[in-house]
Amino acid sequence: MTASNVRYSFGSVPSRRLGKSLGKAIMFLKALDVPVGVITNSSLLWRDDVRDELAKADWVSLKIDAVQEDVWRQINRPHKAISLSRILDGMLFICQSLFRQAGYGNNAYPGA
Repeated sequence: MTASNVRYSFGSVPSRRLGKSLGKAIMFLKALDVPVGVITNSSLLWRDDVRDELAKADWVSLKIDAVQEDVWRQINRPHKAISLSRILDGMLFICQSLFRQAGYGNNAYPGA
């Protein structure tokens, strides 16, 4: 079995622990030459440390259930302190950062 045909999945990790362990796991797997992808519900993308750790992955899939605050709250029932606009800002920021990191410049993403 080679690293190219091995797939890893991390699931059911509480969001509050994401920033503490994700970067270490990504770097461990990349050291083994294993491509790393992350699927996230985007709830912590407003945090700099989480965005920094996600940027180490080979690909990132951002999930959001709705872009209207009332619909989003009805579907997800988030903690009152969590703000949809903050999550959307974090999603935009990481997309812009990844486009720049890939060499597309500052204006590659329409929201840049």
